[in-house]
Amino acid sequence: MGASFNFFRVEKFPQASAPDEVVLQTQDATGLRGTARQTRVAFTQRDVYGRFERFKVLHETLRKTHGRIYEGDEFDEFFQLNEFDIFYDRERCELVCNCGKKTAKNLVDSLNSEFPVSFHGDYMEINFNTVKPRLKEISGAWVSNLQAAHVNVMALFGKHVDRSDFYRQAETIGSASSLLIAFEHQGTIHPVILSRTGGIAFPSKLPETQYFDILDAVRDSLLDGALSTVKSMRTKKEERAQAKADEAD
Repeated sequence: MGASFNFFRVEKFPQASAPDEVVLQTQDATGLRGTARQTRVAFTQRDVYGRFERFKVLHETLRKTHGRIYEGDEFDEFFQLNEFDIFYDRERCELVCNCGKKTAKNLVDSLNSEFPVSFHGDYMEINFNTVKPRLKEISGAWVSNLQAAHVNVMALFGKHVDRSDFYRQAETIGSASSLLIAFEHQGTIHPVILSRTGGIAFPSKLPETQYFDILDAVRDSLLDGALSTVKSMRTKKEERAQAKADEAD
């Protein structure tokens, strides 16, 4: 199993002075029958891979499913415990979450809601129209939002799949949400998945240092000028509030 990294624009993030210092912590008591949902962000290391601060995250997410536990008691929802690392680049104001996209976005939305003063994050997006001409080979594509009956997503695989009639036809009724590329780094070809919603995933398991070497190479050679900020729900809400205030004046 490989790894997934998701990028966010974060203009505000607390400073830490010592290892294991908890910089963000919350308990949301509205989540599950009065049971507090927990989020905890603790500083662990500075100057990681030259520019990052590393933090250990414990973040609970609500999952809805039917099941049974001890003594036959049934449940319809539960808190899933997610533990992962995040990396903050204070110079670029970028947060990299080493977890799945849904969990990463849930974390950013939760921190935006709970910490209006010390944290502010927005989403990021990769412009595939900018990236595609730079790619030597696309070997897989997920095309979503298909305007077709009974089909939501189509996955196509094959060397230079973007040159196929199937892919061209799919893009006339949908849009590519992820691309599987063959990326050469230091003489080795690595399968890398680029997600339009600001994610880079590796199907193959590699040492963490190698992941970040390839992330830097992908960013420098493919994503220059292709990454943009997408407003989070909080940013949109604040802008609406500011617009109303300006109208009142």
